[in-house]
Amino acid sequence: MQTSGHPILKLPTTVSPDPTQTLPRKPTKRLGAIPGPPAASPMGHGATMRRDLLPFLQRSYTAYGDLFRVRFPGRRPTLVALGTAANELVLNDTQHLFSSAAPTFGKHRPYKDTMATKDFADHDQLREQFDGAFSREALVGYLERMNESAASVLSGWPTQGIVKFYPQIKSLLLQVNADALAGLELSRSKRLRDTCARALSAEFAHPTMHPTGKARRRELRAAKTLTSLLRDLVPGRRVNRSSDMFSQLCQTELEDTEIARNLFALWHTAHDSTAIAMTNIVYSLARYPDWQERLRNDVASIKLSDAGPSFDDLSSLDTIEWVFKEVLRLYSPIQLLQRRSLTSVNFAGYQIPENASVLLFPHFTHHIAKWFAQPASFDPLRFAPQRAEDRRHPFVFVPFGQGAHRCIGSHFALLQVRALLVHLLPRYRFELPDNHQLQVRCLPRPIPKDDLRVNISAIAS
Repeated sequence: MQTSGHPILKLPTTVSPDPTQTLPRKPTKRLGAIPGPPAASPMGHGATMRRDLLPFLQRSYTAYGDLFRVRFPGRRPTLVALGTAANELVLNDTQHLFSSAAPTFGKHRPYKDTMATKDFADHDQLREQFDGAFSREALVGYLERMNESAASVLSGWPTQGIVKFYPQIKSLLLQVNADALAGLELSRSKRLRDTCARALSAEFAHPTMHPTGKARRRELRAAKTLTSLLRDLVPGRRVNRSSDMFSQLCQTELEDTEIARNLFALWHTAHDSTAIAMTNIVYSLARYPDWQERLRNDVASIKLSDAGPSFDDLSSLDTIEWVFKEVLRLYSPIQLLQRRSLTSVNFAGYQIPENASVLLFPHFTHHIAKWFAQPASFDPLRFAPQRAEDRRHPFVFVPFGQGAHRCIGSHFALLQVRALLVHLLPRYRFELPDNHQLQVRCLPRPIPKDDLRVNISAIAS
């Protein structure tokens, strides 16, 4: 087994500013020098990783170390790099060794030419255009819209009984984010609502699970339709500014198509990731009722106005932030991060060749006992200032990525989770059905197989 401390880098002399012009569309298949676990079937490792991701990674790490090779159906061999050294090498990337654009370039990629798939100077320049859209003033405006939408949707929720929470919260977030991010009222058009739901739930660039056939074509059509709609609305939003994120982006120097594509990418990322985080938060609070009551009491200690929680109200709820972070650690909504090597790099005793597909798994790092005490346990206090286990290494807790490509919407995500829990916890108590056993489909997202069947009961006001 090869082991590593910190990687020894073979630095490039030059790197093209546009990697898609120099790298082939497909990654190299010449990874023969790097070993990996045998596949359980001719289809490769995809099924095993979707079913049992963390045990598979832990077994492979024990057998092969920080770097090993895997295969997915219909794809060339891929490298998996694990641990804090791998995270630092690939995510920090001060030498421009890895491309974020290359893994997803090609025909019919809705994320193409967005901030998520830009590299280096191009990425930094585009990201600067988004600063105003994530300022405190902008977040306050989004919160006001979220409060109104959330209260409206929750008024129609059932008051008791077993519900499937994942589709329930996805439906709520579809309307809340349509209002806060895009300034759209989906209740006015079933066709628009259905288009948004299909486009925002799609998996476009995941290496282990690509929808095929009719489902794939429907998702691509929905994404194209929604992006075209947003592009057509840009001229009007430039003139008639509102407090939604779309209107904020329309005040930048970006072209109409750039605004539409980037808003779609942000909206798509936020929609399912937040729904998954909220689903796993509610599961955890139902499983650990003491924490549910603690958060409910903390929310009750705030004197809320009729308009809902303010930005300052939410900022004071540290316990919700700790629970959110612990759920991100245990059930990372973004299970993997994908890059393509732009040059050969020495890491973990092996040479990663140029044009290799490289996957990082934050979920693995979040379960290393060296950094997190009893990592399988639900323990939000590990994020309290007295312990701060997430700060033991700058690349040990990376649910939003790290470095130049760290998720620009991480503060929005925390704001939204805080706001939703402030609306939910005074209204409902959550309990798991008898003999409930959580079973999760690990990839492409950690979603409970039963959509989280949970017993809700309204709390008398």
